Amino acid sequence: MNKNIIKHFEYLGYKAKDKVTGFEGVVTTLSFDLYGCIQVILTPTLENKELEAKWFDICRLQVIGNEPV
Repeated sequence: MNKNIIKHFEYLGYKAKDKVTGFEGVVTTLSFDLYGCIQVILTPTLENKELEAKWFDICRLQVIGNEPV
């Protein structure tokens, strides 16, 4: 598998933050679409249980955890 694709799988399980909105959560899903867009689902942690999981472009993410949850 291409190394550029493999590096995106390393986001799975880490806490991350969207740089634009500040939304935080755990990266639980990774998606590659036909036209090259790579997106992840951020699922809020228990502290933010009132929020729903949301899709974000991977280039907008900042990993904020040192190890996977």
